[in-house]
Amino acid sequence: MKKAFITSLEEKVNPRHSAILVVDVQNIFCHKKSAVAKKGIDLSMPQKVIPNISSFIDRAREKSVKIIFIQQDINAFSDSQVSKEMMYRVGWKGIKHGKELKWSEELCIKPEAQDLVLRKKKYSAFFGTRLDSILKSKIDSLTNLFSSLSEELTANQSELAEINKRSFVKKYGKENGQRVASGRIWKGMTTDMLKDIWGKPDKITSNKYSYGVYTQWYYGDITYFFKNSVLIDWEQGTEKKN
Repeated sequence: MKKAFITSLEEKVNPRHSAILVVDVQNIFCHKKSAVAKKGIDLSMPQKVIPNISSFIDRAREKSVKIIFIQQDINAFSDSQVSKEMMYRVGWKGIKHGKELKWSEELCIKPEAQDLVLRKKKYSAFFGTRLDSILKSKIDSLTNLFSSLSEELTANQSELAEINKRSFVKKYGKENGQRVASGRIWKGMTTDMLKDIWGKPDKITSNKYSYGVYTQWYYGDITYFFKNSVLIDWEQGTEKKN
């Protein structure tokens, strides 16, 4: 009886129906002089793995494995909701035109003639894209493989979210831990809770009085007001939250 899915590692990596996807290995995400690095984001880890990725690709080519580079359209990346939040947190407005944009989009690893380079206009390369169409056109075993991987990734993401929630519950107690895990902001939360949700603020100012220490944390145009490290209010622009 013919198997309906791939089970062994040897079958999964067979060059007849496998490929290596190299996603977003571009100057903007891995070069020390990129606009992202200039905003203080640590790119040392991507820089360290580039030689390993390059060596791995070379060995795969020797085995006739198809190499597919996914190249992010930077303007499209800047317009996605996920990247808007990322850029908002570091106060970056993106790159819209000129030589910097062209350089930022260039791949850190040079493709060879037989490689396939796919530009993506969305944050994800796997849904409603040319890569999506290519994968769907392949044989059933490849479709089943990616379906299996997708289910595994979804399960892993759910598991990570649960681990994250348990960590916050252990740190802050059940009620507050669940609030932090869900990204909720509320009066009475602490500075540590806000940092776990939003990350490090753009700026912090503090004033000490006989009746307490008042601290302001700034994230873009949102300001959070703390008294003795407990949130008492916040405002966005000139609109104060009640």
